[in-house]
Amino acid sequence: MRRVRNVARQPEPPAARTVFRSRWLFAPGFALLAVLGLWLAFPEKTPDAPAISSVESARSLEVAASTLEMGRAAAQTVSAAALAPMEKEIILLRSDARRAMDLVFASLPQDAGAFVESGKNRPPL
Repeated sequence: MRRVRNVARQPEPPAARTVFRSRWLFAPGFALLAVLGLWLAFPEKTPDAPAISSVESARSLEVAASTLEMGRAAAQTVSAAALAPMEKEIILLRSDARRAMDLVFASLPQDAGAFVESGKNRPPL
């Protein structure tokens, strides 16, 4: 009777499982080989580029060169006109920053003013 109870209390050994790799790796491996074989059997065909004559090539280079020169000329003429207002604003900002620094330095005690006026900590403007 004790033997029966002991056997009933012991868990059953797990059932033998099939090997994971044998079932799952053969199918993807075969599919990969099939795809690789099809890819090698039917390569991508790219159309041949048409031959360009030297006259067409020279003409296209002239067009490109003239376009680049027009762009450079436009950049030189337009940049001065477009940046003039910005330059004025930068000058005004610098003068405002100088005035603000002078105001802050004026509010410092006399000892700190001498140290600051030495220019060691003052940023260049």
